[in-house]
Amino acid sequence: MVSPPIKQVTPGAQLVVRYSSYSHHGIYAGGGRVIHYAGWIRGRRGLIEEVPLDEFTEEREFTVNLSPPDLIGGLDVVRRARSRLGERCYDLLENNCEHFCTWCQLGEARSVQIELMAKPLRMVIAALQALWRVASVSSSLGT
Repeated sequence: MVSPPIKQVTPGAQLVVRYSSYSHHGIYAGGGRVIHYAGWIRGRRGLIEEVPLDEFTEEREFTVNLSPPDLIGGLDVVRRARSRLGERCYDLLENNCEHFCTWCQLGEARSVQIELMAKPLRMVIAALQALWRVASVSSSLGT
């Protein structure tokens, strides 16, 4: 995978950097800058910040996940992203970097990564609850 030339990326585009077990998302602000939810990395304690592209990517390749149809729409996405600069309400399951980016672009906070993990997680929780009930019944019967 090779990152596209940054000069060809429209402000407001959602950039994605892949790590071994997750993807990190940010909004391209133009001028080689990215607005992202830093999460809990580097001691920033869940900060929405604007950083240089190379700091966002940490020297990794990036892809463009969703790009606005035109510059005017893209600048509106950047305006929404900047309206939340300094926010510190990061939550892995409810308000992460992908939730932030989809809200900036589509007005709806969603994270496909979390949604894909949710079903298997719910199944594990249901199985653990069933085991707990069986163990509770067994202990109350003295077996």
